[in-house]
Amino acid sequence: MKKIDTAVLSHLLSRRSVALLMHVNPDWDCLGSSLALREVLRKNGVKCDIFSDEPLSPYLSFRETGVKLYESFEGYACLCSVDVGDAGRVGRMAEAFTNHSDTACIDHHIGDGSFARISYIDSAAPATGEIMFDLLKSAGIEIDKCTAEYLYCAISADTGSFKYGATTPHTMRIAAELMELGADCAALSDMLYSRKSFKELKLQGEAISALELYGGGKIGVSYITGDTYKKYNATKNDTESLASLPREIDGVVMSAFFTQRTPDEIRVNLRSKGEYNIQPVAVHFGGGGHMRAAGCTIQGSDMKAAVAAVVAELEKLL
Repeated sequence: MKKIDTAVLSHLLSRRSVALLMHVNPDWDCLGSSLALREVLRKNGVKCDIFSDEPLSPYLSFRETGVKLYESFEGYACLCSVDVGDAGRVGRMAEAFTNHSDTACIDHHIGDGSFARISYIDSAAPATGEIMFDLLKSAGIEIDKCTAEYLYCAISADTGSFKYGATTPHTMRIAAELMELGADCAALSDMLYSRKSFKELKLQGEAISALELYGGGKIGVSYITGDTYKKYNATKNDTESLASLPREIDGVVMSAFFTQRTPDEIRVNLRSKGEYNIQPVAVHFGGGGHMRAAGCTIQGSDMKAAVAAVVAELEKLL
């Protein structure tokens, strides 16, 4: 069993109340890890709630999450960010977090966690859910069925259902143990990966039609324009599942998926395979992320110019 420093968990357990902060546009690793930590803290007598900068996507519906939309952190002794690489990633909550006297961070993004007073960062971990599991096991805290399901969702989602290169034997052993603790992998996988709406599938068709190849077929690109969003009365939630679509093309080692959510804002999801590290490309455009999964937002550009700029940076990696 992997043993790790549990100081951050001990700190949270010693507080009378803790607010857990999720990053903007939260994913299942962020939510599942937060739900698991909330479950543990509440069982140990700590008042704990999860806060989001924005309403959750329907994709994140799982029982009743009880996630609160941020208004203030009045009455919370400690603020802890979960799956957050820097303070700015929590949106409207950033100022309150930065100014609070007692802050913590649990994360697996590249960084040092210096924006929090106490932190545990493991950028080698494929998911924050894996870190959370190791923290609980190392601290000798029992993981019940509910917590096991939250952690399974977190780890499965951020490893692409255990397909991504960051998945390790340790990851697989954790998944097996979570199943032994009661996590129904079939039901949870169906919930995570087999619930596309009619609108999502129509948008997938549009994205497939827009596919383009660059860099001798090694860079795959697709996009959803603002007009396409209007055509289907779509929101950003309807395109979340399409981020990795161009990477699925045989021969593609890096991909970019562009979504024009507003006339002046284009979101870019970057993905890669093998040794290709696309995180610096995201940073170049003001974003961040991991070696093989990163993202950024380009302001004040049309789609053609945004695609050209990002492709130019990806081609340099070839």
